[in-house]
Amino acid sequence: FITLIWLVCHCLEAQTNLVPYRKGNEWGFSDRNKKIIIPCQYDDAEPFKYGLAIVQKNNLYGCIDKSGNEILPFLYNAINIWDNELVIVKIQNKKGVFNMALKKEIIPCQYNEIVVDSKQNIKVKKNYLWGVIDKSGKEIISCRYTEEVNLDKDIAVARTVNYKYELIDKRGNILVPETEEIIRVSNKQLYWIKRSNQSEKIWELYKINGKKVKTTQYKDISEYDNKKDFYIVTNAEDKKGGWFDKVSAKF
Repeated sequence: FITLIWLVCHCLEAQTNLVPYRKGNEWGFSDRNKKIIIPCQYDDAEPFKYGLAIVQKNNLYGCIDKSGNEILPFLYNAINIWDNELVIVKIQNKKGVFNMALKKEIIPCQYNEIVVDSKQNIKVKKNYLWGVIDKSGKEIISCRYTEEVNLDKDIAVARTVNYKYELIDKRGNILVPETEEIIRVSNKQLYWIKRSNQSEKIWELYKINGKKVKTTQYKDISEYDNKKDFYIVTNAEDKKGGWFDKVSAKF
């Protein structure tokens, strides 16, 4: 029984430490002792990443697991294993996304560019315009903005084709409709907007429900440090400066 456990553990360890191995002009995978585990049958092979390896046959790429099973067919001109769930694939000049957890292609190869953020929001570009799709393949924001939509704070400023701005949330709801006024996201619940006030522009702070946080208006705001936890604010009336903490939302 102990011997059986040792053999199982040894096999698992061998699979965990697989590295690309070339025999002649063909590639496979071996363990650290150069024992071939996956036969040399590929034109090229990359190291395993998140349990998958990109391999090439006949100038096309696919993916295999550590048992040598074909996970993605040899259909693609390029593959980028983004994380343990999402894989960006490319056919000719168009990109799509395969979801490993769902075991299916959630985004067909029809986009010019695809970027995945830290929250697995999938930003897609089509005909020079950007939108957002979630990891199940559901469209959150259609491709209608001229720049990437960054939803890392759950709300984002997006630039329209009219060179104006909108504030949108992670569900695609428009919180501030198209405006020429500059908007800055503070955190998940707050945003600044620069409004005209007689002869000058004044910054005001709002909650995502549209209510102003304070009646005080600010002439200038600037992020303080690399962590961007604070804003330095300058009162529009008496020009005195102060601090705004983005975490506690207190002045």
